[in-house]
Amino acid sequence: MEKNIRKKPSLLRNIFKLHWMLVAIFIYSAALAAGNFLIINPQLQQYEYIKKTRSNLDEIYLKLCSIDIQTTHDRLKNESNYVSEIEKSFTSRCVETKNLARVISDLNHHAQDVGLQLLFIDFLPEQEFVRGSLLKKPITMRFLGTYDQIVAFYYQLEKIPYWLLVDSFIITAPKSADSKLNISLVLFTIMTKT
Repeated sequence: MEKNIRKKPSLLRNIFKLHWMLVAIFIYSAALAAGNFLIINPQLQQYEYIKKTRSNLDEIYLKLCSIDIQTTHDRLKNESNYVSEIEKSFTSRCVETKNLARVISDLNHHAQDVGLQLLFIDFLPEQEFVRGSLLKKPITMRFLGTYDQIVAFYYQLEKIPYWLLVDSFIITAPKSADSKLNISLVLFTIMTKT
């Protein structure tokens, strides 16, 4: 029987294998270093550049937002001034409650100018209106006259420098053909509390 004799590996073979292993480790390390230098490092530099650019864009965006806020603020201020002017214009056309006699006198005068026969003027209770500082004062009037006189009276109301708003009117036909129309008119004037 022959014995299989195992040969012991020589020391030279072991060194040679170790040498290849070290060479392989060195090549692997060199490949990692080259990959880091050629691929990863430029990517990191580009990332830093993008991060810096984003920071600059964020600053620009904040500046634009502040400009938009300033523009919006200016626009709102202009609109507020416009509303204030309209409110002043509106309140300048309101009659003070102490000048109610002026309204009666003007209505009577304009009715007589167009030839209407004023039967009576009556006031209804005041009604609260805008913001509680203005009052809506209803005025009921009754006239005798023709249709043309009523139209002329409406045109006269447009010339009055304070608010007179026609709420409703009723025209009743006369019983005889030669009689004048019976006209009931409800107006509102806007008055300021004083």
